[in-house]
Amino acid sequence: MGMLTLNDLGEAMGFVLGNLEPYLECHLFYLREMCVASHRQGQGIGSALYRALEQELATRDVRAVYLATGREIPAAEFYQGLGFRCSESMAFYAKGLKG
Repeated sequence: MGMLTLNDLGEAMGFVLGNLEPYLECHLFYLREMCVASHRQGQGIGSALYRALEQELATRDVRAVYLATGREIPAAEFYQGLGFRCSESMAFYAKGLKG
C-alpha cells in the first residue's frame, strides 16, 4: 500500500510505502519507506502525508504502525514528532549473509 503527494505541476514531492499485516483480530501496518524530496523537507509535506496515511489505515482496522529507522538520523526525530516511540519490548535483529 502506498501514497504519493504531487505539486501543482504533477511532480512527486513525497511518498509513503508499506504493507498491512494481519495480527490477531486486526491489522498492523509496517511502514517500509517514507520520503520527501530534500528541497521540500521542513514544509509539513511529510507530516501531512503521514496524517493522510493514518486516516486511510483507520478505515482498514489497523491498530498500530511500526517501522525501523536509525536512531541518530533526522528521520528518527521526525517520527518521534509524529508520536512514535522506541519499543522497550521489541528488538530489531539483522544478520549479514555472504554473497
